[in-house]
Amino acid sequence: MIHTYRENDPSTGDHSQAISFLFSFTPYKGEDERTLEADFGAPTEDAPKVKKRLLHVDGSSPTQGSGAGVVIASPCGEDLEFDIKFVFKASNNEVEYEALVIGMRMTHEVGARHLVAYSDSQLIVKQVDDTYEVKEENMIHYLQQIAELKMGFESFQLIVLGLEES
Repeated sequence: MIHTYRENDPSTGDHSQAISFLFSFTPYKGEDERTLEADFGAPTEDAPKVKKRLLHVDGSSPTQGSGAGVVIASPCGEDLEFDIKFVFKASNNEVEYEALVIGMRMTHEVGARHLVAYSDSQLIVKQVDDTYEVKEENMIHYLQQIAELKMGFESFQLIVLGLEES
């Protein structure tokens, strides 16, 4: 599924309309409710149901326009896949951040409470986990968005994929 996402300034835009637009075209069969046993082994007596999702994001900034790939996977293997074309100029790092922000918003939108996200950008992963310092103002803005989005999940983990895995 390919959608065009228009935004004049990717670092300050409100992405909620774009996400709602994307979901309006996505047939979704309902939320996957699974117990802790299904995801993590034998539950305790009062184990709540969890909504866990895996998120794979990748951005690309070629000369012909930038875009992102977002895949949201549920524990039972049903994937929501999106190819998003951005109609604005952006660096490769900005596109990687856009993919992560949009993916996190979309994952939250489908009701995930636990998120494990994967990116092939070591720089982005290390900036999000505070290993690398961020100096550029627009990148700081992305980190602020991600910090806010992380608060919407009970657990969040961002993992870097090697090039052979992406």
